[in-house]
Amino acid sequence: MTMGDSTGAPPVRKLSVASLLSLICGVLGCVPFVMGGLAVLLGIVGIARTGNRVRKGRWMAVVGLVLGLASIGGWTLFGGGIWALMKATEGPRVAVHDFIKALSEDDMAKAKSLAPAMAEDEIKREGEVVRSQGKFVDTFFTSSSVNEGGSGHLEGTADFSDGKLHVKADLDNGASGWKVTSIEIVP
Repeated sequence: MTMGDSTGAPPVRKLSVASLLSLICGVLGCVPFVMGGLAVLLGIVGIARTGNRVRKGRWMAVVGLVLGLASIGGWTLFGGGIWALMKATEGPRVAVHDFIKALSEDDMAKAKSLAPAMAEDEIKREGEVVRSQGKFVDTFFTSSSVNEGGSGHLEGTADFSDGKLHVKADLDNGASGWKVTSIEIVP
């Protein structure tokens, strides 16, 4: 038995700072990858430093390491899911964006090529609504659904220099890509 001092008390074990920081970073794993990565790194350092029984806090290092790995795994799955959703809806989003841009530029030939199933008078009517809003800026879609059968539905906004319009669009995916089948553009 090793005595810590002349009083016979056991030596005081110091807390491993790396273990404590690993635990904190693991708990704060809500910051994507950064805190999770730090928790893993510090957890490994903390486990190594607490292996000689001079320092305490091994449990914190292990918990921090596990939480860090869970954070990295969770954020990877979440990010992968968002990426997959964005990829799946990219074609319809681009088609509606390009259609509205063609309407704003009064390019009826391009608009008709992007919406061959729509009647010309309907395209002209939507074009008048769009052009009344000024210069087209961008589109932002808040709701999208794409079916395996090749149809889709988008809802969102179209931004213009003079305001925003609400957009609802239905699309079909054919041999020549996504085409707008119907669209409703309202203030």
